[in-house]
Amino acid sequence: MLQALALARRSRGAGSSNISQQTSRSTPHVLLPRSGDDARPHLIITLVDDVGYNDVGWHNPLAKTPFLNSLISSSTDPTVELMRHYTYCICSPTRASLLTGRAPAHVNQQNENVEFPDMTDKHLGGGSGMTLRPPEDGKDYRVGGMDLRMRTLPQLLKGAGYRTAHVGKWHLGARQFSQTPSRRGFDESFAYLSGGMHSHLTHFMAPYPWLACSKHSTVHGVDLWENETPVRDHRGVHSCHLFATRAVNIISRHDPKEKLFMYAALAEAHGPYDPVPGHSKPTIADSDGTEYLSNVQSYYAMVSCADEATRNITLALQRQGMWQNTLMLWSSDNGAKRLIGSNAPFRGYKADMLEGGVRVPALLLGGALPQSAPPRYAGPVHIADWLATFAALAGIDDPSDPDAVKHGLPDIDSINMWPALTGANDMGSKRDQVLLGTHIFKCRHAALIRGPWKLIFNNYLESAPSRGPACMVKKNFALYNLDDDPYEQDNVSEAHPYIRNELFTRLTELSKGSYQTGVTEQYLLPGENVSAPYAEVCAAAAREEQEGYAHLQGSFEEQEGGTRLQPPRTCDADRSAAGVAFVGLRTYSSTVIQ
Repeated sequence: MLQALALARRSRGAGSSNISQQTSRSTPHVLLPRSGDDARPHLIITLVDDVGYNDVGWHNPLAKTPFLNSLISSSTDPTVELMRHYTYCICSPTRASLLTGRAPAHVNQQNENVEFPDMTDKHLGGGSGMTLRPPEDGKDYRVGGMDLRMRTLPQLLKGAGYRTAHVGKWHLGARQFSQTPSRRGFDESFAYLSGGMHSHLTHFMAPYPWLACSKHSTVHGVDLWENETPVRDHRGVHSCHLFATRAVNIISRHDPKEKLFMYAALAEAHGPYDPVPGHSKPTIADSDGTEYLSNVQSYYAMVSCADEATRNITLALQRQGMWQNTLMLWSSDNGAKRLIGSNAPFRGYKADMLEGGVRVPALLLGGALPQSAPPRYAGPVHIADWLATFAALAGIDDPSDPDAVKHGLPDIDSINMWPALTGANDMGSKRDQVLLGTHIFKCRHAALIRGPWKLIFNNYLESAPSRGPACMVKKNFALYNLDDDPYEQDNVSEAHPYIRNELFTRLTELSKGSYQTGVTEQYLLPGENVSAPYAEVCAAAAREEQEGYAHLQGSFEEQEGGTRLQPPRTCDADRSAAGVAFVGLRTYSSTVIQ
């Protein structure tokens, strides 16, 4: 049986960070007055996946991004390169921060608990199918992502009259339909819910045994969704082309008189590193004899495809007469993965809090940028800041989230950066502090930037602790002056003990306010079916199987003459047992104890 989930009603005495917090608001936001001709911009976010700072053409000629390069070099259309655009060091926390306007430490600092539920043989029930894995240590970790009581950016903009759309990666919760894009503010969504897939060409869920749809089979469902309906008819189309085509379709049927917010979360260049049809692998010298060479080549082909996708989205906006009144943020979600991409000249990779893991390539594009906008902006900007910035552009007076605060949740950390980004504010950035992360799960994620100084847990110390209270000891932290040493080569903590102590005290205070969705408090929406999305995926797989279709269990391989699929094999599942399992999963309901 599922344990009931408790709502922890407790006050939070947290020191808020200067980088900030949100819910669904009971009273509408007041909109600033505007003329009859609505001049507010269309707002587009193009988020690429695991693309390193040095893996874009304007930093590295090996990376083929001709379209973005052309925008940067344009003498007529303003483009702003964000030189210090900070995210979290891994996928889901960055996305939660973007869509809630909160520092990851105030919403989600882990990739786990945002996938489909863990189903394993040792938790099979009754011989007829699978049951939900019971909670361990009295907690239910199946509700990660964004707390359902936090208001999201699409909900905020939808309330201001924007049409909202999402394509691509979600990775912000797949346990309940209440966590999915169509319930979190998007009018339309074409997405995959988990953080990765078996293949960019098959769209199967990752091939883990606990995601099998029946204990009698290793068949997996397809993680591809039209709003809340799983779809299985796009196999063979690479995710880059699939999601870019849908984004173009959304724009082409959009009425330009209505304001559009679109979140295009491309899967590129996250593994698996499948060949990309139409994008040749670059020639890379194999000086190290690395076994990863083929993956690196596919990675750069995926980056090239992401550039093409951005081009197609931009052209669609131009055809609709929308581009001249559009602001597009183009950004990676974290640094490149070790042994795959490059974050040069910075140290660190994905999963590191060094600059290479959290300082990402980012651009502001579109006709809504004024001519006064500088070609480069050197001040710090955090991914959470786009909520307040977009809200201001949408005419929203106050983007804060009082309903979330009433529940004891953190408010937003987001700052409106528009005056600084466009040159209207001569005083520079309003952001003088960035809480990159706390030690709530791992010591190595504790890092704070304040002015030119960066305090970061020194993960390279001998016998450094990995988690727990032992993290927060001064000697465990390194101090860097990013003005003098942006590549974090020289630890100056001993030369500046006063500054180290000051930042350590501040980080300790901020750490007390850490909030992790699904862990700090256990919350599910009352009456929601638990694991309903997973059950729908498996039910769709069962229907297809019962109708006699072969399941494509292979992956695509590069062959002479083009890309082909490895031979499919037919699933030999016990259909009657599988059917019981699907129905059984869909009958479970969550309970919330007030």
